[in-house]
Amino acid sequence: MILIEEIDVKEFRGLRNINLKLNRNNFAICGPNGTGKSGIVDAIEFALTGTISRLTGAGTGGITVKEHGPHVNCRTTPDKAIVKMSVYIPALKKQATIERSVKNAKNPTIIPSTPDVLEIFRRLEEHPELTLSRREIIRFILAEPLKRAKDVQALLRLDELEKTRAELKKLSNTCAKAVEPIRSMQSRAGESLSVALGITSPATAQILAAANSYRTILGLSPLTMLNNVPLADGIATDAEGESEKVNKATALADYVLVEQQIAYLQGEQFSKLLERTAGLLSRLNESDQRNVNKDGFYKTALEIFENDMCPACDVEIDFETFKRSIEAKRRSINEFIVQKAELDKQFREISEKIDAVMVPLRNIYSIGKNLKN
Repeated sequence: MILIEEIDVKEFRGLRNINLKLNRNNFAICGPNGTGKSGIVDAIEFALTGTISRLTGAGTGGITVKEHGPHVNCRTTPDKAIVKMSVYIPALKKQATIERSVKNAKNPTIIPSTPDVLEIFRRLEEHPELTLSRREIIRFILAEPLKRAKDVQALLRLDELEKTRAELKKLSNTCAKAVEPIRSMQSRAGESLSVALGITSPATAQILAAANSYRTILGLSPLTMLNNVPLADGIATDAEGESEKVNKATALADYVLVEQQIAYLQGEQFSKLLERTAGLLSRLNESDQRNVNKDGFYKTALEIFENDMCPACDVEIDFETFKRSIEAKRRSINEFIVQKAELDKQFREISEKIDAVMVPLRNIYSIGKNLKN
Protein backbone atom coordinates (compact mmCIF):
# COMPACT_ATOMS: atom_id res chain seq x y z
CA MET A 1 0.00 0.00 0.00
CA ILE A 2 2.90 2.38 0.79
CA LEU A 3 6.69 2.43 0.38
CA ILE A 4 8.78 4.27 2.97
CA GLU A 5 11.16 6.82 1.49
CA GLU A 6 12.47 8.42 4.68
CA ILE A 7 11.78 8.32 8.40
CA ASP A 8 12.89 10.95 10.88
CA VAL A 9 12.64 10.19 14.62
CA LYS A 10 13.25 12.64 17.46
CA GLU A 11 13.10 11.92 21.20
CA PHE A 12 10.96 8.83 20.69
CA ARG A 13 11.35 5.64 22.71
CA GLY A 14 15.08 4.87 22.91
CA LEU A 15 15.94 7.07 19.93
CA ARG A 16 17.16 10.64 20.42
CA ASN A 17 17.62 11.72 16.84
CA ILE A 18 17.81 9.42 13.85
CA ASN A 19 17.10 9.77 10.15
CA LEU A 20 16.83 6.80 7.80
CA LYS A 21 16.64 7.23 4.05
CA LEU A 22 15.12 3.98 2.83
CA ASN A 23 14.30 5.13 -0.71
CA ARG A 24 11.31 2.76 -1.00
CA ASN A 25 13.52 -0.29 -0.39
CA ASN A 26 13.07 -3.22 1.94
CA PHE A 27 15.36 -3.03 4.93
CA ALA A 28 16.54 -5.02 7.95
CA ILE A 29 17.77 -3.73 11.30
CA CYS A 30 20.35 -5.56 13.36
CA GLY A 31 22.42 -4.71 16.40
CA PRO A 32 23.02 -5.52 20.07
CA ASN A 33 20.21 -5.47 22.59
CA GLY A 34 19.11 -2.04 23.69
CA THR A 35 20.34 -0.19 20.62
CA GLY A 36 16.85 0.83 19.43
CA LYS A 37 15.93 -1.82 16.87
CA SER A 38 12.41 -2.19 18.23
CA GLY A 39 12.22 1.58 18.53
CA ILE A 40 12.36 1.87 14.73
CA VAL A 41 9.44 -0.56 14.42
CA ASP A 42 7.57 1.37 17.12
CA ALA A 43 8.23 4.64 15.29
CA ILE A 44 6.82 3.29 12.02
CA GLU A 45 3.74 1.97 13.78
CA PHE A 46 3.28 5.21 15.70
CA ALA A 47 3.58 7.33 12.57
CA LEU A 48 0.92 5.26 10.80
CA THR A 49 -1.49 4.51 13.67
CA GLY A 50 -0.82 6.90 16.55
CA THR A 51 -0.23 4.04 18.96
CA ILE A 52 2.36 1.43 19.92
CA SER A 53 0.87 -2.05 20.22
CA ARG A 54 3.69 -3.24 22.50
CA LEU A 55 2.60 -0.68 25.10
CA THR A 56 -1.07 -1.67 25.05
CA GLY A 57 -3.12 -4.76 25.79
CA ALA A 58 -2.76 -7.55 28.32
CA GLY A 59 0.38 -7.66 30.44
CA THR A 60 1.43 -4.05 29.91
CA GLY A 61 0.53 -3.02 33.45
CA GLY A 62 -1.06 0.31 32.61
CA ILE A 63 1.78 1.58 30.43
CA THR A 64 0.65 4.37 28.12
CA VAL A 65 2.04 5.79 24.90
CA LYS A 66 1.87 9.33 26.26
CA GLU A 67 4.01 8.48 29.30
CA HIS A 68 6.34 5.88 27.79
CA GLY A 69 6.45 6.93 24.14
CA PRO A 70 8.86 9.87 24.61
CA HIS A 71 12.55 9.32 25.23
CA VAL A 72 13.38 9.00 28.91
CA ASN A 73 14.91 12.48 28.84
CA CYS A 74 11.69 13.99 27.47
CA ARG A 75 9.03 12.36 29.63
CA THR A 76 7.71 15.75 30.66
CA THR A 77 7.80 17.23 27.16
CA PRO A 78 5.89 14.77 24.90
CA ASP A 79 5.55 17.47 22.26
CA LYS A 80 9.24 16.97 21.46
CA ALA A 81 8.73 13.25 20.74
CA ILE A 82 8.06 13.38 17.01
CA VAL A 83 8.05 10.87 14.17
CA LYS A 84 7.94 12.11 10.60
CA MET A 85 7.74 9.73 7.68
CA SER A 86 7.84 10.33 3.94
CA VAL A 87 6.17 7.66 1.84
CA TYR A 88 5.27 6.82 -1.72
CA ILE A 89 1.75 5.57 -2.50
CA PRO A 90 1.88 3.34 -5.62
CA ALA A 91 -1.90 3.18 -6.02
CA LEU A 92 -2.06 6.97 -6.28
CA LYS A 93 1.41 7.50 -7.73
CA LYS A 94 1.88 10.21 -5.13
CA GLN A 95 4.36 11.12 -2.41
CA ALA A 96 3.13 12.13 1.03
CA THR A 97 4.41 12.88 4.51
CA ILE A 98 2.84 12.14 7.87
CA GLU A 99 4.05 13.62 11.15
CA ARG A 100 2.88 12.83 14.69
CA SER A 101 3.90 13.95 18.12
CA VAL A 102 3.24 11.90 21.23
CA LYS A 103 1.46 14.88 22.78
CA ASN A 104 -1.10 14.99 19.97
CA ALA A 105 -0.96 11.43 18.66
CA LYS A 106 -4.52 11.34 17.33
CA ASN A 107 -4.08 14.36 15.06
CA PRO A 108 -1.24 13.82 12.60
CA THR A 109 -0.17 16.35 10.03
CA ILE A 110 -0.55 14.87 6.54
CA ILE A 111 0.72 16.55 3.40
CA PRO A 112 -0.89 16.68 0.91
CA SER A 113 -4.22 16.50 2.74
CA THR A 114 -6.24 15.50 -0.30
CA PRO A 115 -9.16 13.07 0.22
CA ASP A 116 -7.44 10.18 -1.57
CA VAL A 117 -4.26 10.50 0.50
CA LEU A 118 -6.20 10.89 3.75
CA GLU A 119 -8.18 7.75 2.92
CA ILE A 120 -4.97 5.73 2.48
CA PHE A 121 -3.67 6.81 5.89
CA ARG A 122 -7.06 6.20 7.48
CA ARG A 123 -7.01 2.61 6.27
CA LEU A 124 -3.44 2.16 7.48
CA GLU A 125 -4.40 3.47 10.91
CA GLU A 126 -6.99 0.71 11.21
CA HIS A 127 -4.36 -2.01 10.75
CA PRO A 128 -1.68 -2.01 13.45
CA GLU A 129 -0.72 -5.53 12.38
CA LEU A 130 1.28 -3.91 9.58
CA THR A 131 4.09 -3.42 12.10
CA LEU A 132 5.04 -6.36 14.30
CA SER A 133 8.18 -6.49 16.40
CA ARG A 134 10.29 -9.60 16.86
CA ARG A 135 8.94 -9.96 20.38
CA GLU A 136 5.34 -9.96 19.14
CA ILE A 137 6.09 -12.50 16.44
CA ILE A 138 7.76 -14.78 19.00
CA ARG A 139 4.77 -14.34 21.32
CA PHE A 140 2.44 -15.59 18.60
CA ILE A 141 4.72 -18.55 17.88
CA LEU A 142 4.96 -19.63 21.52
CA ALA A 143 1.28 -19.16 22.36
CA GLU A 144 -1.08 -22.09 22.79
CA PRO A 145 -2.76 -22.95 19.46
CA LEU A 146 -6.24 -21.86 20.56
CA LYS A 147 -5.00 -18.63 22.12
CA ARG A 148 -2.78 -17.98 19.11
CA ALA A 149 -5.76 -18.32 16.79
CA LYS A 150 -7.80 -15.91 18.89
CA ASP A 151 -4.91 -13.44 19.15
CA VAL A 152 -4.30 -13.51 15.40
CA GLN A 153 -8.01 -13.06 14.71
CA ALA A 154 -8.10 -10.11 17.10
CA LEU A 155 -4.94 -8.65 15.56
CA LEU A 156 -6.37 -8.88 12.05
CA ARG A 157 -9.78 -7.81 13.35
CA LEU A 158 -11.32 -10.97 12.01
CA ASP A 159 -13.45 -11.23 15.13
CA GLU A 160 -15.22 -8.06 14.06
CA LEU A 161 -15.56 -9.49 10.57
CA GLU A 162 -17.14 -12.64 12.02
CA LYS A 163 -19.61 -10.54 13.99
CA THR A 164 -20.50 -8.66 10.83
CA ARG A 165 -20.89 -11.92 8.92
CA ALA A 166 -23.20 -13.30 11.62
CA GLU A 167 -25.32 -10.14 11.54
CA LEU A 168 -25.54 -10.27 7.76
CA LYS A 169 -26.56 -13.93 7.92
CA LYS A 170 -29.24 -13.10 10.47
CA LEU A 171 -30.48 -10.26 8.28
CA SER A 172 -30.50 -12.55 5.25
CA ASN A 173 -32.62 -15.13 7.08
CA THR A 174 -35.03 -12.43 8.26
CA CYS A 175 -35.39 -11.09 4.73
CA ALA A 176 -35.94 -14.60 3.35
CA LYS A 177 -38.78 -15.17 5.83
CA ALA A 178 -40.32 -11.80 4.95
CA VAL A 179 -40.08 -12.45 1.21
CA GLU A 180 -41.67 -15.90 1.35
CA PRO A 181 -45.29 -14.75 1.91
CA ILE A 182 -44.81 -12.00 -0.68
CA ARG A 183 -43.68 -14.57 -3.24
CA SER A 184 -46.68 -16.70 -2.33
CA MET A 185 -49.00 -13.73 -2.89
CA GLN A 186 -47.27 -13.01 -6.18
CA SER A 187 -47.76 -16.62 -7.27
CA ARG A 188 -51.46 -16.57 -6.37
CA ALA A 189 -51.93 -13.25 -8.16
CA GLY A 190 -50.25 -14.70 -11.24
CA GLU A 191 -52.54 -17.74 -11.15
CA SER A 192 -55.63 -15.53 -10.80
CA LEU A 193 -54.52 -13.36 -13.70
CA SER A 194 -53.87 -16.43 -15.84
CA VAL A 195 -57.36 -17.77 -15.14
CA ALA A 196 -58.95 -14.38 -15.85
CA LEU A 197 -57.15 -13.99 -19.18
CA GLY A 198 -57.40 -17.66 -20.15
CA ILE A 199 -53.64 -18.15 -20.45
CA THR A 200 -51.34 -20.90 -19.23
CA SER A 201 -48.89 -18.69 -17.33
CA PRO A 202 -48.52 -14.99 -16.45
CA ALA A 203 -45.67 -14.52 -18.91
CA THR A 204 -45.42 -11.07 -20.48
CA ALA A 205 -45.95 -12.34 -24.01
CA GLN A 206 -49.08 -14.29 -23.06
CA ILE A 207 -50.55 -11.39 -21.05
CA LEU A 208 -49.99 -8.99 -23.93
CA ALA A 209 -51.50 -11.38 -26.47
CA ALA A 210 -54.61 -11.97 -24.35
CA ALA A 211 -55.05 -8.29 -23.45
CA ASN A 212 -54.57 -7.16 -27.05
CA SER A 213 -57.21 -9.60 -28.27
CA TYR A 214 -59.73 -7.83 -26.03
CA ARG A 215 -58.40 -4.40 -26.97
CA THR A 216 -58.90 -5.24 -30.65
CA ILE A 217 -62.57 -5.99 -29.97
CA LEU A 218 -62.85 -2.62 -28.22
CA GLY A 219 -61.22 -0.82 -31.12
CA LEU A 220 -58.13 0.09 -29.08
CA SER A 221 -54.55 0.03 -30.28
CA PRO A 222 -52.48 -2.96 -29.12
CA LEU A 223 -49.98 -2.63 -26.28
CA THR A 224 -46.33 -3.37 -26.98
CA MET A 225 -45.12 -3.56 -23.38
CA LEU A 226 -46.43 -3.83 -19.83
CA ASN A 227 -44.17 -1.27 -18.16
CA ASN A 228 -46.62 0.51 -15.84
CA VAL A 229 -49.19 0.67 -18.66
CA PRO A 230 -52.75 -0.34 -17.63
CA LEU A 231 -54.28 -3.07 -19.75
CA ALA A 232 -57.31 -0.78 -20.12
CA ASP A 233 -55.19 2.11 -21.39
CA GLY A 234 -57.16 4.17 -23.90
CA ILE A 235 -60.61 3.48 -22.49
CA ALA A 236 -62.11 6.84 -21.62
CA THR A 237 -63.46 7.41 -18.11
CA ASP A 238 -66.11 9.98 -17.30
CA ALA A 239 -65.80 12.84 -14.90
CA GLU A 240 -67.89 12.60 -11.77
CA GLY A 241 -71.48 13.67 -12.35
CA GLU A 242 -71.26 13.50 -16.16
CA SER A 243 -73.06 10.97 -18.33
CA GLU A 244 -70.95 8.13 -19.63
CA LYS A 245 -69.91 8.59 -23.23
CA VAL A 246 -70.82 5.77 -25.57
CA ASN A 247 -67.92 4.07 -27.30
CA LYS A 248 -69.44 3.20 -30.65
CA ALA A 249 -66.86 0.56 -31.53
CA THR A 250 -67.37 -1.13 -28.17
CA ALA A 251 -71.14 -1.08 -28.45
CA LEU A 252 -71.07 -2.53 -31.97
CA ALA A 253 -68.62 -5.23 -30.92
CA ASP A 254 -70.84 -6.19 -27.99
CA TYR A 255 -73.93 -6.23 -30.21
CA VAL A 256 -72.26 -8.52 -32.77
CA LEU A 257 -71.06 -10.79 -29.97
CA VAL A 258 -74.58 -11.00 -28.51
CA GLU A 259 -76.00 -11.92 -31.90
CA GLN A 260 -73.39 -14.63 -32.38
CA GLN A 261 -73.89 -16.12 -28.94
CA ILE A 262 -77.70 -16.08 -29.18
CA ALA A 263 -77.46 -17.80 -32.54
CA TYR A 264 -75.26 -20.45 -30.95
CA LEU A 265 -77.69 -20.96 -28.06
CA GLN A 266 -80.50 -21.46 -30.57
CA GLY A 267 -78.45 -23.77 -32.73
CA GLU A 268 -78.15 -27.51 -33.02
CA GLN A 269 -74.76 -27.77 -31.31
CA PHE A 270 -75.99 -26.21 -28.05
CA SER A 271 -79.20 -28.25 -28.25
CA LYS A 272 -77.16 -31.47 -28.42
CA LEU A 273 -75.10 -30.28 -25.46
CA LEU A 274 -78.30 -29.88 -23.46
CA GLU A 275 -79.53 -33.32 -24.54
CA ARG A 276 -76.26 -34.98 -23.51
CA THR A 277 -76.39 -33.23 -20.16
CA ALA A 278 -80.00 -34.27 -19.57
CA GLY A 279 -79.14 -37.86 -20.48
CA LEU A 280 -76.24 -37.94 -18.02
CA LEU A 281 -78.43 -36.44 -15.33
CA SER A 282 -81.15 -39.04 -15.83
CA ARG A 283 -78.67 -41.91 -15.56
CA LEU A 284 -77.32 -40.83 -12.19
CA ASN A 285 -78.28 -43.22 -9.43
CA GLU A 286 -79.25 -41.41 -6.24
CA SER A 287 -78.33 -44.40 -4.10
CA ASP A 288 -74.83 -44.40 -5.58
CA GLN A 289 -74.57 -40.73 -4.71
CA ARG A 290 -75.34 -41.56 -1.08
CA ASN A 291 -72.82 -44.41 -1.15
CA VAL A 292 -69.88 -42.40 -2.53
CA ASN A 293 -68.52 -41.75 0.94
CA LYS A 294 -68.79 -45.45 1.77
CA ASP A 295 -66.22 -46.58 -0.80
CA GLY A 296 -63.44 -46.56 1.77
CA PHE A 297 -65.63 -48.50 4.17
CA TYR A 298 -66.34 -51.18 1.53
CA LYS A 299 -62.65 -51.48 0.74
CA THR A 300 -61.75 -51.92 4.41
CA ALA A 301 -64.54 -54.48 4.92
CA LEU A 302 -63.09 -56.58 2.11
CA GLU A 303 -59.62 -56.41 3.63
CA ILE A 304 -60.65 -57.46 7.15
CA PHE A 305 -63.13 -60.20 6.15
CA GLU A 306 -62.51 -63.48 7.97
CA ASN A 307 -64.22 -66.64 9.24
CA ASP A 308 -67.06 -66.40 6.68
CA MET A 309 -68.61 -63.56 8.65
CA CYS A 310 -69.52 -60.10 7.35
CA PRO A 311 -67.37 -57.65 9.35
CA ALA A 312 -70.08 -54.98 9.16
CA CYS A 313 -73.25 -56.83 10.14
CA ASP A 314 -72.00 -60.15 11.62
CA VAL A 315 -74.06 -62.15 9.10
CA GLU A 316 -72.63 -65.46 7.96
CA ILE A 317 -71.56 -65.33 4.31
CA ASP A 318 -68.85 -66.98 2.26
CA PHE A 319 -65.96 -64.82 1.10
CA GLU A 320 -66.57 -65.09 -2.67
CA THR A 321 -70.20 -64.02 -2.35
CA PHE A 322 -69.20 -61.17 -0.06
CA LYS A 323 -66.42 -60.13 -2.43
CA ARG A 324 -68.73 -60.07 -5.47
CA SER A 325 -71.25 -57.96 -3.57
CA ILE A 326 -68.65 -55.45 -2.39
CA GLU A 327 -66.98 -55.19 -5.80
CA ALA A 328 -70.34 -54.59 -7.46
CA LYS A 329 -71.07 -51.76 -5.04
CA ARG A 330 -67.63 -50.21 -5.62
CA ARG A 331 -68.00 -50.47 -9.41
CA SER A 332 -71.34 -48.72 -9.17
CA ILE A 333 -69.79 -45.98 -7.05
CA ASN A 334 -66.88 -45.52 -9.48
CA GLU A 335 -69.28 -45.32 -12.41
CA PHE A 336 -71.23 -42.66 -10.54
CA ILE A 337 -68.03 -40.65 -9.90
CA VAL A 338 -67.12 -40.77 -13.60
CA GLN A 339 -70.65 -39.79 -14.65
CA LYS A 340 -70.71 -36.98 -12.08
CA ALA A 341 -67.40 -35.60 -13.35
CA GLU A 342 -68.67 -35.66 -16.93
CA LEU A 343 -71.91 -34.00 -15.84
CA ASP A 344 -69.98 -31.26 -14.02
CA LYS A 345 -67.99 -30.69 -17.19
CA GLN A 346 -71.18 -30.36 -19.24
CA PHE A 347 -72.69 -27.93 -16.73
CA ARG A 348 -69.55 -25.78 -16.83
CA GLU A 349 -69.68 -25.68 -20.61
CA ILE A 350 -73.35 -24.65 -20.55
CA SER A 351 -72.58 -21.98 -17.95
CA GLU A 352 -69.70 -20.62 -20.03
CA LYS A 353 -71.89 -20.39 -23.13
CA ILE A 354 -74.59 -18.52 -21.23
CA ASP A 355 -72.01 -16.20 -19.62
CA ALA A 356 -70.61 -15.49 -23.08
CA VAL A 357 -73.88 -13.83 -24.05
CA MET A 358 -74.64 -12.27 -20.67
CA VAL A 359 -71.42 -10.24 -20.42
CA PRO A 360 -71.84 -8.26 -23.67
CA LEU A 361 -75.59 -8.09 -23.02
CA ARG A 362 -74.96 -6.35 -19.70
CA ASN A 363 -72.58 -3.96 -21.46
CA ILE A 364 -75.25 -3.08 -24.02
CA TYR A 365 -77.78 -2.58 -21.24
CA SER A 366 -75.37 -0.27 -19.39
CA ILE A 367 -74.75 1.74 -22.57
CA GLY A 368 -78.48 2.00 -23.18
CA LYS A 369 -79.06 3.43 -19.71
CA ASN A 370 -76.62 6.25 -20.41
CA LEU A 371 -77.99 7.23 -23.80
CA LYS A 372 -79.72 10.60 -23.81
CA ASN A 373 -82.93 11.25 -25.72
